[in-house]
Amino acid sequence: SDQSGTKRWIVDAGLVVDGPVKESGTVIITPETSEIIDVTDALVAGSFAPVIYTGNGTSQSIDVGFAPDLVWIKARNKADYHIWQDTVRGVPKYVSSNVTDAQQDGDYYITSFDPNGFTVDLGLSVNQDDIDYVAWCWKASDTTVTNNDGDVPSQVRVGNGFSIVKWTAPDWNGTPQTVGHGLGQAPAFIITKGLENAAGWYTYHKDLAVTDANDWYLTLNTNNARQTLENAWGIDGVPNDKVFGDRELGWTNRQEVIAYCFASTPGVSAFGAYDGTGSNHTIDCGFEPAFVLIKCTDTAGEEWMIYDNARNPVNPRDNILRAETDAVEGNFQQRYVDFEKNGFSFPGTSGQEPINQSGRKYIYAAFGGEVNQTTLEFVNDKELDLFANATTNLTVTQDAGYTPVTSAISSVVSGVGGVTTQIPQGGTGDWEGILGAPRSAGSSTFFNFADGGGQ
Repeated sequence: SDQSGTKRWIVDAGLVVDGPVKESGTVIITPETSEIIDVTDALVAGSFAPVIYTGNGTSQSIDVGFAPDLVWIKARNKADYHIWQDTVRGVPKYVSSNVTDAQQDGDYYITSFDPNGFTVDLGLSVNQDDIDYVAWCWKASDTTVTNNDGDVPSQVRVGNGFSIVKWTAPDWNGTPQTVGHGLGQAPAFIITKGLENAAGWYTYHKDLAVTDANDWYLTLNTNNARQTLENAWGIDGVPNDKVFGDRELGWTNRQEVIAYCFASTPGVSAFGAYDGTGSNHTIDCGFEPAFVLIKCTDTAGEEWMIYDNARNPVNPRDNILRAETDAVEGNFQQRYVDFEKNGFSFPGTSGQEPINQSGRKYIYAAFGGEVNQTTLEFVNDKELDLFANATTNLTVTQDAGYTPVTSAISSVVSGVGGVTTQIPQGGTGDWEGILGAPRSAGSSTFFNFADGGGQ
């Protein structure tokens, strides 16, 4: 859509057809042409989701809407550890962001990562009877591969601007060795944890300093202010689009390390910094967030504040958990945020030291949730060019019932009765050229356009 919220398609190589987006999410287009077009919007699972559930004291499956690769679970109404499990380390391995403990086996925590979620057993930190939980879930991809972009080989699972990276720390030679992250662009946010020893959760953010952000770090397991260490995240322009540096921040030679790396991805994730004002103001993410993590960087004692739209489906978002403590969820009415269509905002009340105190500096990480998927039906199709005013590639899936007649379609068949292809960001696609000869008059064809964030 354009900035006014109007969906635009170019039909028959030139006719622009507009339709206002209604609050129901449905667009009905009636062009003055022989073509008949009907467009409906629906929210579908994206690559991040916060989900809430109540423990039952036995095994249960939790529906996320996709197959997650990282699941971070926290009890809401009981003081208990944060549980982090991922598909690269595999079950039953977990680490906890509120302590420095080495990796442990949680035989009764997440027991499987499933096609639409995950399964928990009777572990008290993830499934105690009648205890409420939240799980923050990220999707990368279905495959872990070896990455040799750095000095040290790594095991990487990457997708949606997110990668899970595991490697064995090299022998320290006085210079940070590099580790491949697979993102294809410089990471904006990196969370690391040494797996074999008690050590902190060293965390990189691109905006920890105006220059030389690679010399600064935060620790996710503490409420400390930012700290400096020369070349903490690499030298000579590192982190970059291929690697980050291993400075052995919280681990030693030949120990395994895990890193969760995130790149700014339109409609999916945003990472930035702001100065506190003590008054009402809005942070622009480019999308409505489903999750926001905020940390004051220049003052010790302020916590990692977590907000999401599962625990608070509507504004104000005032049920707060904190990454560095096992404390129960708190309802801090003075420290709430509102989620907006293009970001999040602060109320400008007193008592907002952790998120919006005048004169202080803050960083944030924001993730979008469900994305808008548009289904397009048209009759007697001839040539359809999609005006790609979107910030990500547009994915096109053709429904069952049509036999591909070109090699372009045949090469991208993905499952029974469905095909998927893409057009580049900001480009246009000649769908007659892709789909082959026009169908006869009166025939009907359906396509789904998933724009990665409702753009």
